[in-house]
Order: sequence, then C-alpha cells, then structure tokens
Amino acid sequence: AVRGGVGDVAVKGQAGPNEHVMSASTKADVMALNRLAEEERRRVGLVGGPPVSVGGYSVAVGDRIVFREKDRRLGVNNGTFGTVLAASGTTLVIRPDGESRDGRPRPEVMVNTLKYDKIELSYGITAFRAQGSTFDASYVLLGGEGTSRQLSYVVGSRERESVHFYCDRFEAGYVLEQLAAGKV
Repeated sequence: AVRGGVGDVAVKGQAGPNEHVMSASTKADVMALNRLAEEERRRVGLVGGPPVSVGGYSVAVGDRIVFREKDRRLGVNNGTFGTVLAASGTTLVIRPDGESRDGRPRPEVMVNTLKYDKIELSYGITAFRAQGSTFDASYVLLGGEGTSRQLSYVVGSRERESVHFYCDRFEAGYVLEQLAAGKV
C-alpha cells in the first residue's frame, strides 16, 4: 500500500509536487512516505546534488519541504511549504510557496541549518497537519494506529480534483477483497 501510493505520487506529482500530497495518521508512516518519495524523485532525476542533513532528513535540490517553526527573520510560519533551490554544507536556499503582498512569488530564503533545523520533507504529512490545507490530489494511507473514520474523512476532503485511498489486505478486510473480486 505504501509503495503504491508513493509510486502514484512520483508519477502524477512530478510536474506539480506542491499540489500532490500523501497523508497518514502517524509520524512514523509519514517519515517512511517522505523517504520513499524522495528516493523515487531522486531516481527519476527530479531531486539531485549533495544532500544537507536537517531535521532527521537528507534534503537536496528539488525536494519539497515544510517549515515546522515560525521564524520572523526568515519570514516563514509553522506549516509554510517550499522547494529547495540550492543545498550545500549546512545551507539551504528555499523558495516558499505562495505570493508576497505585491502578487509576486515569495522571495527565496537562505537557511543555516545549524541555526534553524525545523525543516521536514513534505511529500507526506500527518492527517493532523493536512487540516486546513487544500491540494489538487490527496493520497491517503489508511490503517494502523490512529486511523479513524473521522480522520480519514478530514484527509480525504483536502483535494480539489481527486483522492486516492491505500491500505493493505489486512486493513481492507475480507468484504472489500470480495467486492474487488466482483463476488459481492
């Protein structure tokens, strides 16, 4: 289920990774999704160059990230998404998503990871973090600890165009397996 969702995001989200997001209920699942997505994007040449270690991740040029703490000096808030434009040593240059007040793209920010390390990959986010955000497509990993009907609804309603749910046979259960086989 995890690899299927990552494969779909890697294929469908190549042109606009900021509009395609995977979500899961636990941080551990999200970290696994992020690592797999970054590996796939590196494999197809969308992420490259030497990585910079920050926030428990290796981040490189082309990666999608999210800032996890407000920093006035950088002009970012907790939850600001962005794209890495350059990575070297302990420095990242990131273009935050969105526009500034004058309607132009937000200016690049230079981050010294020794001073600010609250950065995570953002191909996958927790269901809790997905609240209030909207994407063209959502890819939702169901099952495991923390999954509930209510949380699944929240992450399944974050999209403008499509939502894709993924689970394994154990989580889907016998009835869904029979339904998929046309036996119900």
